[in-house]
Amino acid sequence: MVVASGVWHLDGVIKLLHDLEFTAPGALVRAAMVGVCYMLWNVSSVVMIVQGFREKSYGMPLLGLSAVLAVDLVALYGPFSGQSHLFYYKEDYLLLGVWALWTLMQGLVYAQFLMYGRSHGHSIPEMERYFYPIAIGLPVTMVVTFWTFVVYYQDYYVNEICPIAVLIMSGAYLNELRVRPDLRGLSVAVGWMLAIAQLLLYSAVVLGDMTDPYPDASFGYGFIYWIYIVTVIMNFTYAVLITRKRRALRQTAAGSLVPAEA
Repeated sequence: MVVASGVWHLDGVIKLLHDLEFTAPGALVRAAMVGVCYMLWNVSSVVMIVQGFREKSYGMPLLGLSAVLAVDLVALYGPFSGQSHLFYYKEDYLLLGVWALWTLMQGLVYAQFLMYGRSHGHSIPEMERYFYPIAIGLPVTMVVTFWTFVVYYQDYYVNEICPIAVLIMSGAYLNELRVRPDLRGLSVAVGWMLAIAQLLLYSAVVLGDMTDPYPDASFGYGFIYWIYIVTVIMNFTYAVLITRKRRALRQTAAGSLVPAEA
């Protein structure tokens, strides 16, 4: 007996730990990559929340936050719905707790956006006049859209809507550098953690068995590969840009403290 090599969710990592004697070394490496990815996502969420309250700001742009939060809500509701065959067993309390924890953390970031987001710059001027209708309507729209996608395309364990949501988040972060020139609420550490986390997760999936998370990809995996590659590129681009911008802001602030020569 050999355990399936397509490790792509926390339950896969746990199963491998329970069947170590039947697990190939390569699968263990991929399981470790997935485990580190989950750890980095959790730590980055905590950093976002703490920094958000400290700076009276928020750590993720609304568009990306709406997409990620929508996936959390879909995954949390799915096992109790009429589409439960696409999700984990509803009495798997560990996974239920993991999704509940992520929903709580992303929900806190969303609450910070509602509390502090109005005082920030935004991509569209309508946000100032219709802040709450847009701030509430966008996540609702994302949830409905993703759930409809899951039902219509029978998306197994949110394995398609989740990369799409992360892709949306990555693009939204790049735009945030333009609308938040002071970087208030944005963290360099979070940028690098998210970039490394996605690289590890997507590498583990690609190097494993792609038919495990995507069993019905009758036309190949080009669409998924495209999403993975573009997401990783945007994540690392954002990490590099925010690092440089933060350094420039610090140099400017230090220069303003130097007394002018007589």
